[in-house]
Amino acid sequence: MEISSVQDEQLDNEDDWEWGPRDNIEITVRVRNHDNDEVDAVIAYGLYDFKNDDFILEEEESVTISDGDSEDVTLSFQMPTSDLNEDDYRFYVKAFDDNEGEDTQCVDRFDGQNFRSIDIKRETNDIQIEKISVPETVQCGQPV
Repeated sequence: MEISSVQDEQLDNEDDWEWGPRDNIEITVRVRNHDNDEVDAVIAYGLYDFKNDDFILEEEESVTISDGDSEDVTLSFQMPTSDLNEDDYRFYVKAFDDNEGEDTQCVDRFDGQNFRSIDIKRETNDIQIEKISVPETVQCGQPV
């Protein structure tokens, strides 16, 4: 198995690999099956906060790939908002055979590297409302 390409589809972001809080992100990963049998592949990906040594996003997608074929897998997620600052983030992706397990056969290199650096773009006056509390009913003469 091989990850032959990883492409940022620039859904909400203007530049490749430059993402902001709440951006809807879509990544296309092309996985090639070099095996002689059909493979049930798991594509695992995550966004890693290098400064805090922690993944802030970890997800998986599954796909069946016929022998000798490639499949494009679309990874869709929304960038988190809490604790997201302009630190060093990295996007990782790996693929492995679900039947054999990650310890037996796993690939995590694409385009000569095993991660993409992510630039976090924030507006200078970017304010995000996390929660709003309002009463269920309001009566005349009552403050809102």
